[in-house]
Amino acid sequence: MKPINFILILAISIIALSCTPDEFTLNKKTPGQIDGLIMTSLESVDQYADNAIILNENGLAAMRRYGLTQFIGDFTVKIQQGEGVRFSIRSACNEYDNHPVINFDYTTKGCIFSGTGLKEFLVDSVKALRNSPSRIKIYNLGKNITVTVNCDTVYNTKTELPATEFIMVKSLNNSRIQLSGISFEEFEDK
Repeated sequence: MKPINFILILAISIIALSCTPDEFTLNKKTPGQIDGLIMTSLESVDQYADNAIILNENGLAAMRRYGLTQFIGDFTVKIQQGEGVRFSIRSACNEYDNHPVINFDYTTKGCIFSGTGLKEFLVDSVKALRNSPSRIKIYNLGKNITVTVNCDTVYNTKTELPATEFIMVKSLNNSRIQLSGISFEEFEDK
């Protein structure tokens, strides 16, 4: 085999093995880099900026900051169409449908909490407004989970579910969701 053919085959192999269209990276140029995985069709999630994605109808993405299980997840959420978005906390992308989880649905009807060991409940005093951005912070700290929407604490509890690196985000009922300003900040106990 000629050396040029060998180099060409090697280059094509490297490119083919490194091509993973279902993965994305947020905050690439910062120490807070977030790895993402599209868990539905490739068209269901679009990355449109370094720290922003759009979940199209029925989109589901897993996001994590490698090695970080105690963190504050920060998202600016805008519901462009439909009813809302689900954040799954203390979950993982493998065995997602069967993994223990705490779900937080931010919808036009209010904030709905459900999941492993939880009786579903609704906080109807805080609701999403279509095309109006809201800041959501998820505090995933040890046995504690707190969720705030625009500075209002809508959920604060203790859980026995083990902490994980992942937050899953899913568009609900054919919604289109813009998520921007995404960060997972390390919790520093002072």
